Amino acid sequence: MAEEIEKKLSTSAAFPHYVSLLRHLLLIPRNEKTNEIWKLFVLILQQISLQTSMKEYESSMDPGFDEIPIKFSMDSVISKLKTHLEFEKIEKEMEKMQKELNFERKKNLELENRISDLLQETDGFSITSFLRSSETSSNPSDPCPSSPQPSTSGIPECRPPIQMPPPPPPPSIKDLKSFGGFSTIPKKSYYPKPPNSMKALNWKVLPQTKIKGTIFEKAEDEKMLKLIDLEKVAEQFASGKDHSDAASTSGTLRRRGQDCHSISILESRRAQNCTIMLSKLKLSHREIRQAVLTMDEQSKIPKDMIEQMLKYIPTSDELVQIEEIVESLKSPTVLALADRYFYEIGKIPRFEQRLRCLNAIRSFQERTEIINAYANGKRFFLN
Repeated sequence: MAEEIEKKLSTSAAFPHYVSLLRHLLLIPRNEKTNEIWKLFVLILQQISLQTSMKEYESSMDPGFDEIPIKFSMDSVISKLKTHLEFEKIEKEMEKMQKELNFERKKNLELENRISDLLQETDGFSITSFLRSSETSSNPSDPCPSSPQPSTSGIPECRPPIQMPPPPPPPSIKDLKSFGGFSTIPKKSYYPKPPNSMKALNWKVLPQTKIKGTIFEKAEDEKMLKLIDLEKVAEQFASGKDHSDAASTSGTLRRRGQDCHSISILESRRAQNCTIMLSKLKLSHREIRQAVLTMDEQSKIPKDMIEQMLKYIPTSDELVQIEEIVESLKSPTVLALADRYFYEIGKIPRFEQRLRCLNAIRSFQERTEIINAYANGKRFFLN
C-alpha cells in the first residue's frame, strides 16, 4: 500500500508533504500509551478522505486556499475517539466475563458428574436394609433392627395378689401377641431376601413410631412387593461382591474410573480449551458427527466454530491411547469431555479433510468479497 501511494505521489507536488508526514509519524514513541494517538490520526484522516473524495469538493475548491470546503470538527473527532475507547473497554470486559462463564460452566458440569457419582457410591442404607426395615427380628445379632423389640424380661412376673382383687378382664389380641417376647407389630416374614448383597442407598429408614399419620400407615407391603420385579432389582443394584473374579476386576476398574470422575490423556491446557469450545458449540457428539458426515446441510455449526474445531484434531497417538482406555474399561463414558469428543470424531472417516472442505465452503463468499474489494481498490489506484 505504501508503494502504491509513493507511485501515485512521486511525480506530484504533494510528495514532499507525504514524506514529511511519514517523518513526523516516525517521531511518535512506540508504546501502549500512544495507541490513542494513532486512533486519533485514523479518525482525522477518515474525515478528510471522505470529504475530499466527494465531487463537490473538486468543484468548490479554491486554488488560492482562501476557503477550504472541509467541515472538520475536532470535538466530534474526540467524541468518536472516546466512544471507540469505551467500546473497546466494554468488549474486553465481555471477553473476560465470557471466559469466566465458560469456566463456571465447566465447573458446573464437573460438579454434576461428581454429584451423580456420589449418589451412586455414597454410604447409606442398602436396599436389603430397606426391605427389612419394617421386619422386626428376635435375633440379637441383627445389625439393622427397625425398632426396639421388647423381650420377655420386660414382662412383669405374675405374682399372687396380696388381696383378692376382682377377676381381670380377658386379655386382648395385642396382649396375646406381645406375650412370649413377640413384637407388638406382627413379624412380616413375607419379605424376600436378595440372593446377593445390594448397593447402599442414601436414605434413612422411617421408624415405626413415626409411621402413624403418613402414607405408609395404610400401605400394604405384600401387595406392593408383588408389583416389583425383585429379580431385576437384585440384578441392577447388586454390589458385585458375589460375582466372578473377572466381573469383580471389571467392577473395580469402573469404580476407579468413577472415583477419578473422568479419565483424560490430553494435556491439561489442550483439554481445557477443547472443553470450552464444546461448551460454545452446544451440540452433542451425535449431532456433530451427523453434521460433518452430511457436510452440515442444515448449518448447525457456525463458521467460527469450524475454525476452532480445526485447532483440535486428534493425533494418532491420542486416538490409540483413548482406544486402549475404552477397551480396558469397556465403556467410553469414563472419558473426560474433551477425550470423549476425540473418541467420537476419531470414528469419522477423513474427519480433518471433511472439516477443511466445510470451512472452505462456508468462507467462500466472504473471501470472494474481500478479493473483489481488493481488486477494485487496486484498479482505482492504477486509474
